Amino acid sequence: MSRDWFDYFKRQGIDSFPSFVYDYYSFRQPTVGYVKKHVPEGGSILEIGCGSALLVILLSSMGYDVSGIDSDPRVVEMARYNNQRLGGQARIELMDLFDAPQRMRCVFDLAYSEGVIEHFRGEKLKEAVKAHGKLGKKVLLVVPSRHDPLVTDQDTYSFRGLEDLCKSVGLMPIDRFALGTGLIKWSRLLLPPIVLKRILGRLVKCENIAVVCRSPWYI
Repeated sequence: MSRDWFDYFKRQGIDSFPSFVYDYYSFRQPTVGYVKKHVPEGGSILEIGCGSALLVILLSSMGYDVSGIDSDPRVVEMARYNNQRLGGQARIELMDLFDAPQRMRCVFDLAYSEGVIEHFRGEKLKEAVKAHGKLGKKVLLVVPSRHDPLVTDQDTYSFRGLEDLCKSVGLMPIDRFALGTGLIKWSRLLLPPIVLKRILGRLVKCENIAVVCRSPWYI
């Protein structure tokens, strides 16, 4: 994971207003919808690799009890700045994913990450996914598909590949969705939900895919 994530999140942050509006009111609309579907009102959420924390800030404004962790001190400082400036109620901590199951003193209703696990391979990848399951009663993983134009050296996934990975560490997939294309917004208006769910990620080329799993440790 050699990319300069501080520089990346700075360019995607709240000071780049047009990008911020598109990113968090169009691109991430499906993620917020599935969080609402799977997390009870006022429930607890942990974002692993929270970056600039814009999503956890948004979720905290919706009444969720939200925490975010990141392993880069500069990114954490930026996230805390964004949280304060936007009036967020999120807790932002400097913490590595692999240390989090031992350091966290609670189990969250949902452990979520986007753009994290695709940077690991082999046993380290499985350890990363398993750590999500130790942190949350449910797990939401968002990863790039092969249609993501920003993919460099990270791996990409299909729905089947991501679900098989989750099953290999004991997580139980219960839902899936796709996001990251301008077609989604209009498709949601024009197509019945059952049809939309079947074609997204197949006929419609989506940049990211996501799977929701139930953790076997908290059933």
